[in-house]
Amino acid sequence: TSLGQPQMMVVSDLEEIFVPLLEGFLCSPQDSRGVINSLLDQIPQTFANSQETETILAPVIQSGIQALKGANCSGKIYVFSTTMPIDMAPGKLSNREDKKALGTEKEKTLLSPVNNIYTKLGEECAQNGCAVDLFVFPNNYYDLATIGEVCRISGGEIYKFNYFSIENDGERLLDELKRNFQRTTAFDALMRVRTSTGIGPIDFLGNFYMTNATEMIFGTIDSDKSVSVELKHEDKLSADGNTYTQVALLYTSISGQRRLRIITLALTVTSSYTTLYPACDLDTIMNYITKVAMRSVLMSTPKSIRDSIITQAANMLACYRKHCAQATTAGQLILPETLKLLPVYVASLLESDALTGTLTLTTDDRSWLIHRLMSMNIKGTSTYIYPRIYPLHTLEENSIPPSMIRCLYERFADTGAYVIENGLVMYIWLGSQLDSTFVQCVFGLPSASHIQPEKCRAVELDNPLSKNVRTLLNMIRDERNSYMKVC
Repeated sequence: TSLGQPQMMVVSDLEEIFVPLLEGFLCSPQDSRGVINSLLDQIPQTFANSQETETILAPVIQSGIQALKGANCSGKIYVFSTTMPIDMAPGKLSNREDKKALGTEKEKTLLSPVNNIYTKLGEECAQNGCAVDLFVFPNNYYDLATIGEVCRISGGEIYKFNYFSIENDGERLLDELKRNFQRTTAFDALMRVRTSTGIGPIDFLGNFYMTNATEMIFGTIDSDKSVSVELKHEDKLSADGNTYTQVALLYTSISGQRRLRIITLALTVTSSYTTLYPACDLDTIMNYITKVAMRSVLMSTPKSIRDSIITQAANMLACYRKHCAQATTAGQLILPETLKLLPVYVASLLESDALTGTLTLTTDDRSWLIHRLMSMNIKGTSTYIYPRIYPLHTLEENSIPPSMIRCLYERFADTGAYVIENGLVMYIWLGSQLDSTFVQCVFGLPSASHIQPEKCRAVELDNPLSKNVRTLLNMIRDERNSYMKVC
């Protein structure tokens, strides 16, 4: 706080990073705002003429961990990176992308980390109560399968901006940063699940670190994340009472207070399938199945994963037919009311980009999707599996959001316009016979042929349709807690 201007110190020992100041270099943003703003202004000028193209990453993250340890506090490390670290230093990587291997039995090698350097960094972060949030702006292969490990294990997030440009992505970057700073976040967290006799936790799914079979450790965990825990029926349960599940989270708040949050759930015990099936929650079931599938991508083959998902769904429905619908004819399709959309959701998951990939999807894109889905909440997973579609051409101010339509191409009118969103990205679909007035009012262009997909955006214009469309898009973004790009 006593510095009149920012100072730079160079630590040349990349093998053993250390903090060059005994008192550390963290400061209060309120007391040092002037120096911080000066630093942000100087960085682009200082390195404007740099010819250096080879970068390092692992020592940078290590220095952040050391800085937080030296200050004896939890925190977050924000990393902004454009290229894969290829300079001679710990964490150096090389290009190993092979698009031909995606969708084959060899893809699990590409989607798994090539070494454990970033895994170890993630473990160190989690143990020291900090996480890494990674903002990447790649034009080429980045190896997120390896580097993303530090975010996965520490409880951090990955933001990916392919072919970044200020014009197309600047607003999204600022909004994502703002949401990241403002959302509720717990630091240095430890979660444990306890149950009453007869059931017990056997599997844990999400982005965290475990040192034993019962405790999940998070460098940070925020309001947009979720974990899934599988409980096993291990012993006889009394049908006369309840069984209990308790989740305890010990964490440090943003103000530095150590707190304990406990949630206890009482569940009714029943031996009747006719009582069990009406209580099923399809969205929760799909969240669990999706996370198991994403984890399996790194260990199994695409075919065996798909077969496992289909078998699970078939067994659930066959069990219902056997125990709850014996009187029906053999060829009749019988579905429980709570699971009537299970076949649709399963078919959608089997065709999803994260599970099967596409010709245009890169290895890094797959790794990013897997990372997001492993920590995605229940509502987010459901929307990713079965996207929401809103008509735009009939928008009225007093009916926002409008009624959704089903995800069927036959539902799209050639004269209509629709927004499709899956929680990660939004697409605006324009019919071939759409009135050019819509394009003029929303995009400020003469006709649809003048729209450049990579620069697609709803322009702020002074007309009711423009206002209604932008209101809907912002409403969707606020609900998803993400500034989804419009394509």
